[in-house]
Amino acid sequence: YGKKKNIYINKVWLLAISKTGIQKIIKRYKENGTPNNRARSGRPPKLSPSDKMYLQLSSLVDRTRSCSTLASDLKICTGVSVHPATVRKQLKAMGLKGCVRKSSAKKDTVLYKCNLIHSFINTFLFQSFPSD
Repeated sequence: YGKKKNIYINKVWLLAISKTGIQKIIKRYKENGTPNNRARSGRPPKLSPSDKMYLQLSSLVDRTRSCSTLASDLKICTGVSVHPATVRKQLKAMGLKGCVRKSSAKKDTVLYKCNLIHSFINTFLFQSFPSD
């Protein structure tokens, strides 16, 4: 056993496929209606696409924020509690690597403008507006 043979099934030659392989395909077709594999189940993702967008925007707005700060802000704004390592993995998947160190120099006007944009995002993007 285990040797591959030429098998003749329903007027079709199937070359170099084992008998058990053919049996599995036929069984799968009878059970599912298709010879393809079934969809696998797994753990659902912790972060929704809107949560990921919030992380990305808030990280880009203020590059000096740590992952633990981003995680606590995410919990406050969206109610999703995540570990800072989860935030780190998501930011790395988006191509953002770590935070930029704060400089001891005077307040940078660009950073100030970024913080204004961040407060705008928090105010208008993640608040529920009353429906008419």
